Amino acid sequence: MSKLEYIISPMKVGDIESVVQLERQIFKNPWDLSAYEQDLVNNPCSYLYVLKYGDILIGYIDFWITFDSATLCKIGIDPKYQGRHLSSLLMDKMIDELRFQKIKYITLEVRSSNQKAIALYNKYGFYFETLKKQYYADGEDALYLVKEVK
Repeated sequence: MSKLEYIISPMKVGDIESVVQLERQIFKNPWDLSAYEQDLVNNPCSYLYVLKYGDILIGYIDFWITFDSATLCKIGIDPKYQGRHLSSLLMDKMIDELRFQKIKYITLEVRSSNQKAIALYNKYGFYFETLKKQYYADGEDALYLVKEVK
């Protein structure tokens, strides 16, 4: 029996349904199938990767590169696999891609109540830029965070 490994690979159309299922478990306002299809198939600025454990899709990341900056749109890990620092694998993959393309900054919005995500972003050197009042559909504020890519 072979040992299972964590593998990061570009997202394929066949992965979208699994990503959407995870999305529904993780986020209050999940993206739907068409949003991921749009990013994957029609958005030349988007980069989407999945994290698999063997054949099981357990995480994903979606970021956009425009000019000399990037925006982290989504990152998610299956709740059964959270707490194992697997989001760091995806963050590292994104940062490696951004360095390769000589990107200067990464930006993102995060719910002000999402302490796990904020801790992850702090670990990666993101800093608070501004508060976006009532950014989310349910009225929650977003923290707008920025990181310089070195």
